[in-house]
Amino acid sequence: MRYEITSKQLDEESSIGYKPKAIDASFQSLPLSMLSDREFEILCYKLISREIESGIFTTSDKIALMQGVGERGRDCTLYLNNISNGVVQCKKYSAKLTFPQVLKELLKFFLHSILDNSFVPAPKNFTYHIYASNDCNEQSLKFIYGFHHEIEAHIKNGNIEKYARDVCEEYESFTNFRSAIPLEKLSTLLRSINIEFSNGSDISGRISKHTDILQEFFNIRTVIDNSEAAKIIRKELEDHGLKLLTDEDLKIIQQRVGNQHPNKRVRLGFVDFFGFSTEFFRHLQPEELKSLFKQVSDIQMTLNSSMLEFIEHQIDIMGISHCRPLVTTNKIHRFSSQVWKPYLTRRLGFRCSFKCLPKPLVEKFFPDSLISKEMLLKEISGFLLETADKIFRRDYTDICGEGDFLILKIKVLENIHGGIESLEEAKKLLERDLQILIPIMEEVESTLEAFLPSAPTIIIKEADYFDDPAQFAQVIADCEAIDRSKPPKGK
Repeated sequence: MRYEITSKQLDEESSIGYKPKAIDASFQSLPLSMLSDREFEILCYKLISREIESGIFTTSDKIALMQGVGERGRDCTLYLNNISNGVVQCKKYSAKLTFPQVLKELLKFFLHSILDNSFVPAPKNFTYHIYASNDCNEQSLKFIYGFHHEIEAHIKNGNIEKYARDVCEEYESFTNFRSAIPLEKLSTLLRSINIEFSNGSDISGRISKHTDILQEFFNIRTVIDNSEAAKIIRKELEDHGLKLLTDEDLKIIQQRVGNQHPNKRVRLGFVDFFGFSTEFFRHLQPEELKSLFKQVSDIQMTLNSSMLEFIEHQIDIMGISHCRPLVTTNKIHRFSSQVWKPYLTRRLGFRCSFKCLPKPLVEKFFPDSLISKEMLLKEISGFLLETADKIFRRDYTDICGEGDFLILKIKVLENIHGGIESLEEAKKLLERDLQILIPIMEEVESTLEAFLPSAPTIIIKEADYFDDPAQFAQVIADCEAIDRSKPPKGK
């Protein structure tokens, strides 16, 4: 089964807020690497879809965009006469793709195709497309453009087996392959298929022919032939009381960071230090550095936990105002209302934290990030129906507790299932009520998404804001805004 993106979801995802600036887009490469990973995937999908419609892309007659996560090595699937005949793997990197990166992505997809042969129904008619926002390095280009010769060489020298083993160790999906790599099947597939590559310049040239797609993803700026242009623009802005940098917070950050010497910019991954010299960090003992990292991590974990508690609290509040009235007015059964909390918690919960982990680990430790809305509802509904079946059969063996507490829990469960006589009736009831609940839960999810962290950044500053009346006034205003003893502004 494949989970293709819907037209509605595509419209939502492609309505991006930030558009990278493209200078003289008709004559040079677009800043594709400044798009997000998902935006680049949608851009490639729309480009190929348009080229299929106009008869330029002739090897396939349909393209489907995948959901974005957990799609097993494919961002788009290509079809000819309703049969899969290719995939598009979009790689958005500012650096050039290396040979190991290209080969591992290729092997990941074809290992998945061994697990599910519907991926590549006819290998000899199948093309694997790589769309890169930048380009490939020399070794990668040699591999791609001489693919059939190169693949034989890499099968013989053991590279295919070596990198396939690395991929199997990296992804849990390939656990069964770890004891014995399916080298023969993999080699047969690789010898049969074709591979095509498009770099940033290729993609830019093709996009420039479609103005609507270009303007949807990029903020076009044309360079004018005027040596005084910069002075004119700056003077016009200043005449109107504006500066080139107009965001006050960005001005403060620019003042603090912009003038720092390169020796006083220490970037350590999940935390960056400005104003501290590299010599200072070299002086720190390993245990001191470890303690520093732990304190930063503790701050992140505290915020993560508090954010999750906050979102769960908001879900409960929304449940009181949106879900409970449906039960009290008999629009839905109390049994169906049990979907509310687990569905919204799992939809929003994994997004409550700093993005501290690489994508493979996020997928491993937060499996809900891979599940579509439909699959999540199916899973939760299945659990509720399984519990209902036990209640109908008076099977309380899975209920924890003792004495009066156990009796109380059983009474609560029986009350929740009151009026339902059979499992079949429960299924019909849940199916009916979900038609009412789903739009409301989606609306609530959209509302609560505004509370989730977005590129969270913590700045630890000196006390110089006391000497800046404007900064100090803003500090006072923000302290009042988060004061729980006072009502929120506007209420």
